[in-house]
Formats: sequence, structure tokens, C-alpha cells
Amino acid sequence: MIFAGGAALSYYRPILLGCALVLVISALKIFLGLEDDDDDDDLSDNIMVKMARAMVPSVTPEYHGADFMVYTHDGWKSTPLVVVLITIEFSDVVFAVDSVPAMFGVTDNSFIVWAACMCAILCLRSLYSMIVDVVNELEYMNYGIGLVLLFIAGKIVADIVFHVVFPVWITLLVVGVVLGLSAFLSVLKRNNTPKEDHGLGLIADVEDPSSCPTDTPVEESYLLSSSNRPL
Repeated sequence: MIFAGGAALSYYRPILLGCALVLVISALKIFLGLEDDDDDDDLSDNIMVKMARAMVPSVTPEYHGADFMVYTHDGWKSTPLVVVLITIEFSDVVFAVDSVPAMFGVTDNSFIVWAACMCAILCLRSLYSMIVDVVNELEYMNYGIGLVLLFIAGKIVADIVFHVVFPVWITLLVVGVVLGLSAFLSVLKRNNTPKEDHGLGLIADVEDPSSCPTDTPVEESYLLSSSNRPL
């Protein structure tokens, strides 16, 4: 698909305008909060799972270890692992929907685009759990990604329509600055957000305020209450 896209661009560059449209739509989904929620426990209604099940109609209701196919009294049947595998491969295609146009907006070299996709897919799969935790901590990172997509879409339009070409180093500089600033602002907000006070407190720690004399200072009341607690 990548090499076919590269060959098509070599003959008719305005195809990139379609890529710019895809990037704008993806960015708007990010800004408007229309992204699909992948945290649902029940994925039976997921469109990719439905497509995978349509391709493998005969599936056993339960897993059989690491087997993809099992022999039953009705003959050979696929296990749910086959559906999982097909769904993962579909997710790679979905990943390429906006990432490949974005990369073609930076370079026309099909090999560089292919290598970047392969590295991203392999690394994201192996580091998925860690990356998800990190991204969840960076509140503004999604908005930074949206700005990057809009910038690349604008770069494509400037190149095709107005014949204004941005050097690759400027593109990479903008991407690095936007993502770095998004991460910095996310960390800054997280550090400045007041954390919930789980401390005992002076007044709240007095188990029975009426047991303390009214003329006893707060510090002494706290000590009196704390000295009666079992260690």
C-alpha cells in the first residue's frame, strides 16, 4: 500500500490533497473528543471485531490454549485467537490511515515511510502498556498531536496549491517543538495541580473533641488524642 501510494504520488502529486483532508479530519476528531474509546471491556460491538468475525464465521466459543485451529465433532474450527490476530492486523491498517499520509507530507521517499511505519508498529506493540501509561499522564499530548496533523496538512496544501515548499528540517523542528511543549505543559499542570490531602489534620484527628478541655490549645488536644491511640 505504501509503495503503491508512493508510485501514485510520483505521477500525480495533487493526490496529497486527499491525504491533507484525512489529516484534518483526524485532527478535528482529537480536538472535538470524537476519538473511539478503546478502554471498553466489551469489544463485541467493535467494528474491527465484527469484520474479523465475518471473515471467520466458524469460531469456537472458548479459547484452546495457544491453538488457532481445533478439531471438533463438527470438523475443524477456528479459535478466538484467529479473530484476535485479524483484529490486530486491521488495527495496523487503521493506524496507517492517518500516519502514512502524515509521513508522505514530510517526505516522498516510500522506503523511509515504510521503515517508519514498521518501526512504529513493532515498537508500539512491544511498549504499548508503558506508552499508554505515559500518554495518560500527559494531558495535552493529544492536542499536540492534533496540531502536528494540522500543520502537516497545511504544509501539503501550501506545497500543492501555492507551491511553497518547507524544508524537511523545519517540519521536524515544528513537530519536535509542538510535541515537546505539549509534554512540558502536561507535566507542569500535573505538578501544579493540588493533590488530595490524605493527612490526618489537627482538628480532624481529635477522636472526641468534647473530651478535651476548651482551654486546651489545639496542639495539646492533638497530642492528647494521639497518645490514646493504639500503636
